Amino acid sequence: MTIKAIDRAKAHFKNLVDEPKQIRVPEWDDEGEEFVIYCTPLTLQERVRLNKHGSSPIEMTAELLILKAKDKEGKALFGKEDKPDLMRSVDADVIARVAKQIIGSSDEELVEEAEKN
Repeated sequence: MTIKAIDRAKAHFKNLVDEPKQIRVPEWDDEGEEFVIYCTPLTLQERVRLNKHGSSPIEMTAELLILKAKDKEGKALFGKEDKPDLMRSVDADVIARVAKQIIGSSDEELVEEAEKN
């Protein structure tokens, strides 16, 4: 029996989801405890959702953290209620760096545009 291309693609993505990427954020360490964000790759559906809001690239960066940043158990680290603080009270350079690591090289123009503003 021949394996379909879609089955191979889904199996690859499942492996990525089963082993979330770990992003170390030393600026957010607390009393020697390392701060690590866990995330899985963006799906096409999530990319559409991020672009649908009509948000600026800067807002999309905050939305990306709300959508993808998880703790070790897979629970969201940020909620929609955190967006104003992410936008006004958090180091933009740290958020941009984390966002770049979440999205990898595929959508770096999103973060690069946000950094310009």
